[in-house]
Amino acid sequence: TIGLSKNRKARAVARQCTLYTLAFLSTHLLDVIASIICKVNPGEFYRDLDIVAYMVFQPALGTINFLVFSRNRYTMATPEGRFLRGIFCCGVAKKTAAPGVIDKALP
Repeated sequence: TIGLSKNRKARAVARQCTLYTLAFLSTHLLDVIASIICKVNPGEFYRDLDIVAYMVFQPALGTINFLVFSRNRYTMATPEGRFLRGIFCCGVAKKTAAPGVIDKALP
């Protein structure tokens, strides 16, 4: 049972790590494409691609990281966390933590 608990926690950590990595890669994909275009054809760039890559996708990384962080946290310890969770998750609380447990990731 202790081995199963450690195994389940290890899988949860690996899943969380994978989601953070995918968030990072997805928000920087257009940046990489824009950089490759600029290196292959010096002096050529696409303004719209740069605007979307640098002004939409890269700043969105913080929001995506928050969504990954709060995906299984149905109770948040800080008022800011509760406020943001209410905005991004439409205020829906699927599960509640046991009494006295704050900010615990639930399955």
